Amino acid sequence: MSEVGEAARRRRAAIGTLVFTAVLPGTVVVLLPYLLTGWRLAAGLVPRALGLLLVAAALPVFVAFLLRFVREGLGTPAPIAPTERLVVGGPFQRVRNPGYVAVVALVLGQALLFGSGAVARYAALLALGFHLFVVLYEEPTLRRRFGSEYETYCRRVPRWWPRLSRTLLVACVLSGPLACASTRIETQWKDPAARAEDLAFRKVIALAQLEDETARRAAEDELARAIAAGPRAKARGMQALPAYPLISTAELDDVAAMRAKVEGAGFDGAVVLRLVSDEERVTFVPGRYETMWGRVVSYDPGYTTVDRILRVETRLYSVAQGKLLWSGVSRTVDPRDLADLVDGIANAVGEELEVQGLAP
Repeated sequence: MSEVGEAARRRRAAIGTLVFTAVLPGTVVVLLPYLLTGWRLAAGLVPRALGLLLVAAALPVFVAFLLRFVREGLGTPAPIAPTERLVVGGPFQRVRNPGYVAVVALVLGQALLFGSGAVARYAALLALGFHLFVVLYEEPTLRRRFGSEYETYCRRVPRWWPRLSRTLLVACVLSGPLACASTRIETQWKDPAARAEDLAFRKVIALAQLEDETARRAAEDELARAIAAGPRAKARGMQALPAYPLISTAELDDVAAMRAKVEGAGFDGAVVLRLVSDEERVTFVPGRYETMWGRVVSYDPGYTTVDRILRVETRLYSVAQGKLLWSGVSRTVDPRDLADLVDGIANAVGEELEVQGLAP
């Protein structure tokens, strides 16, 4: 699939998802609870607080669910315009139906917030309806479309109860829709004299130190896009450009030549990626029983998973000052594709810069 063709599919998916969200979730999550409650708050402070917390927890999960359908699946949540690919990233790594779980949680949150038994009963009916739809239609359809890929996914990820520890679940909810990504910073270093102002670049070059020319170009394109897409970068009007039009792969080992070219082209900042390691981790997951009314209804004998683990070093240079300001090694588990890997690294680095007080 060409880049132009995929971009057009992604645009159509985004438009279709927006229409779907306005029509169906807009009715289910917003209109009907309003008609049942008039949005009159509950009398007690505790139910209001609990309801608000549940809504705040569910909303980023629902947003992440929608984004994954567009970016990863190139489709919409609507059965009439399904995804081209099986969506397994983001919140789908923890539960097979994050959208349905989030919708029920949003409605239950409103039941608490507005002190409405009618909305609570409505949430229970929604949960039952979602379960029947998933079991009777959605899962058989996905098995026919994706075959063994979907079967393997079902063995790895629960249908309804998220496979998260309570600590991870809370951190995921509080940090927003991208916090559950599989990328995290393992080690980092910063120049003790560095300040946020030093990283407020105007023109940044994105460089990937990869020997394979095709992989390098793709990585630099994605990195430049991820850098420029940040809200702070947009607010400053910062440019982010890939390095390959300026620096050939043969020149990657010549630091002096690269620096001269970068300075001559007017860049004041550089972001450099280097692959540190690429390995596999084999894990055996024990089996489990599922029971209903005290009887065993299914048995999973267990399975083996193979995870791909990539460690990538990211370095941030001030070209104007001629020095390294920050570097860190990130760990990414099972990236869906190159865009998923680079986005995860960009988000993890951005969060670490915030913690270090270096976010420009």
